[in-house]
This record gives sequence, C-alpha cells and structure tokens, in this order.
Amino acid sequence: MPYQRFVAVNVLGGLLWGVGVPLAGCLLGRTIPSIDRYLLPVTAVVVAVSFLPALVQAARARQRNNAARQKAGRS
Repeated sequence: MPYQRFVAVNVLGGLLWGVGVPLAGCLLGRTIPSIDRYLLPVTAVVVAVSFLPALVQAARARQRNNAARQKAGRS
C-alpha cells in the first residue's frame, strides 16, 4: 500500500474511531438505562472470547506434540 494512502486511511480511521466511539457511548447511555451495570460483564466476555483462539491453538499444538512423542516412543 502506498504511504500516502496508508496515512489517509489511518487518519480517516482515527477520526471515525475518535468521533464514533463517544457518540455510540452517548447514544447507548441515553437508550439503555443503567448500561454501566452491563459494561464490565460484557467486557469480560469479549476478553474471554478473544483468548479462545489462542487457547484452542495451544491445545491442538500440545495434542500434536503428545502424539508425536508417543509415535517416536513406539518406533
């Protein structure tokens, strides 16, 4: 990607994020009563779900390593 395009897209994304997130927060705060009660549980779920792919990959790698060790031990 050319540098000028990268800078333009980066600036646009920063502006959209910087304006969009506070606006979304304001709209949600007005729309959903007591939304602050739900923020921590929702954040915890998002963090937990974001760790799932890494945990699945680690479990698969461990399983492959154990299978390789067993195969090498039998030979």
